[in-house]
Amino acid sequence: MKTLASFALLLAVLSPVASAGVQPLERTDAGHAAVRVQLDGHAPQRFIVDTGASTTAVYGPARRSLALSPEPGAQAQLVGVGGAQAIERYRLPALTVAGVRVDGVLATGLPDGVAHGDGLAGILGRDVFGDRVVEFDFAAGRFGLHAPGTVPATRTGWTVLPIRLLPDAGFVLLDVQVDGRPVTAVLDTGARHSYVNWHAARQAGLAPGAAGLARGASSGGATAHRIEFDTAAFRKVEAGAVAFEAPRLRVADLPVFEPMGLADGPGLILGLDLLGDRRIVVDYPGRRLLVEARVAAPAAGNPAGPGAP
Repeated sequence: MKTLASFALLLAVLSPVASAGVQPLERTDAGHAAVRVQLDGHAPQRFIVDTGASTTAVYGPARRSLALSPEPGAQAQLVGVGGAQAIERYRLPALTVAGVRVDGVLATGLPDGVAHGDGLAGILGRDVFGDRVVEFDFAAGRFGLHAPGTVPATRTGWTVLPIRLLPDAGFVLLDVQVDGRPVTAVLDTGARHSYVNWHAARQAGLAPGAAGLARGASSGGATAHRIEFDTAAFRKVEAGAVAFEAPRLRVADLPVFEPMGLADGPGLILGLDLLGDRRIVVDYPGRRLLVEARVAAPAAGNPAGPGAP
């Protein structure tokens, strides 16, 4: 018999729901998922929502338009997809997002020249939403912050996957399989592309220089360091009963795999190229990830779908 500890649990279609704040979830021109955040005394500002960011961050133009000053003695090291850099930190005015008000956020100042699209003020991190049940409905364009213990209503059912939170950083870790081999994944809604490291690629049968790899490069992450990578076709990424068929993943030993705890074993950064048409809920207090079941496409010759006469 399958045990709940090993396999995802499909919840009933009618699930309990508490009152929650829900607002539009936008996709930027560059492909990021963003929300509008109200900062006291200012017009609403657009922030990328990033489960891969332990702290909230602000771009240079936003720091200047908001007249923010560096917090004395609060310098820190910023580690992004491309590398690390020493930065200043800034105290934000009280902010409100999805009906939740948060005071005293100490935001990382992203380096001048780093930008992830026009009209963005920064990146919203776990310090704002990490004590909540966080809903991302990428298909419908909705973002919600729910009280602990909430299960948002669903019409098709939830697949529930256990997650772990990396101490201090709070990265969301889950067990997946890439081409049938075990890999630890980080759920990263701030990443437009999914990456596997070479540990994961090799155990799936790939090696550097193999036929079928496509070489590429980009300026990536919060630090805008240059990233070189290969792109390869894989058969499947699976997380319990959730499957991503025939994905094309970027392959690189990114510096960010180290603070994620994945430098010495098979790792995957699970980004929006795989998640971007799904509805998911990250239950931080409950240490679980809910993935809404997808409606199966009607079979050929049966437009009404399964069970139709």
